[in-house]
Amino acid sequence: MPAAGTQNCTAARRWYELQQPAVALLPKLNAPKIVYPIIANECRFAIDRHGYLINDKLFVLPTDDAALVGLLNSRVANFYFSAVCAALEGSGDSYLEFRAQYVDPFPIPAGLADPQARETLSSLALKNEELHRRLETERTPHEQTAVARQIGVIDRQIDNLVYELFGLTQKDVRLVEDAA
Repeated sequence: MPAAGTQNCTAARRWYELQQPAVALLPKLNAPKIVYPIIANECRFAIDRHGYLINDKLFVLPTDDAALVGLLNSRVANFYFSAVCAALEGSGDSYLEFRAQYVDPFPIPAGLADPQARETLSSLALKNEELHRRLETERTPHEQTAVARQIGVIDRQIDNLVYELFGLTQKDVRLVEDAA
C-alpha cells in the first residue's frame, strides 16, 4: 500500500523522487532569461543567453527583455529595492535580499510601452552589457579606465531615460541620486 499522500504520484514516481518535477523547468532554464542574485549590495540583473542552470542563489525572470534589464539596473530601481527589500548587514556594507516578493511588484512605467523609448533603453542596456564584458578582457589600466568611463556614460543615459519614463521631477531625481 502506498504511503499516505502519495496516491497521485506512485504510478510515475516514488515519494522520494522529489527532483523529478524540476525536469519540467528545463525548457525555461535553457531558454534566454534574466537572472539575478538573491543577495547583492546593488541591482545586478543580467541576461543569460547560454541556458545556464542555476542554483538556489539566483532567481530567474523568464524573459530576455533588454529594456527590462536596463530598467531594473537603473538608479530608480536601486532606490526602490533599497526601500522595499529586506536588508542584511555585512562588514562595512549592507546587502539586499532580492526575493521575488520584492522584485515582482516593481512598477513598470507606462512610458516603456512607447516603442522608441523601449528600443532606446534596450539598445543602451545591450551596449552596457557589451562594455562590461569588454571591461573583463581589457589588460592595461588605461584601457580599463576608458571602458569604465564609457560604462558610466551609458549608465547615466539609462538613468536619465528611466527618470523621464517615470515622469520624475528634478526634486525626485535629486532624492534618488542623493540616496545612491
